[in-house]
Amino acid sequence: MRSRKMKLPSTIILILELIISSCYFVVAVLASNKETSTTFVGENNNWSVTVDVNNKGDIAEGTYVAKYKGNNIENLLEKVISYQVNYKSTSSGGSTYLSDKGVLEGKAFRKSCGNGCPYSTIDVPELAFKVVVDGIEDRIILQKNE
Repeated sequence: MRSRKMKLPSTIILILELIISSCYFVVAVLASNKETSTTFVGENNNWSVTVDVNNKGDIAEGTYVAKYKGNNIENLLEKVISYQVNYKSTSSGGSTYLSDKGVLEGKAFRKSCGNGCPYSTIDVPELAFKVVVDGIEDRIILQKNE
């Protein structure tokens, strides 16, 4: 009978340790899925650009809106416009057409990687956005908007 009384407290302690360990695990998972976002803005004579970078866990995703503010928008409407976003040590981009309102917008990049990934934190003070029309390049430096 005496040995049964000894097992009961040790079983309760084991159950409590499992519950506490589970709580730490849940807190760690929730902390790693914390979402942060940062906006970068910039402009030159022809373009006004905003890039939003959202991080959730190990995924970084950027979206952009580039508004043409130069002259002769009609001349650009039928032209293929290339764009490129430089974020940290990589760049991504594509080609598209200007909307009737003079706007380019879309997904700038989506990066996924494990812990320690350089995309998992937004720690750069600026990004570069490049627009190319008919071989003529416009480079816009975007500053972190805090």
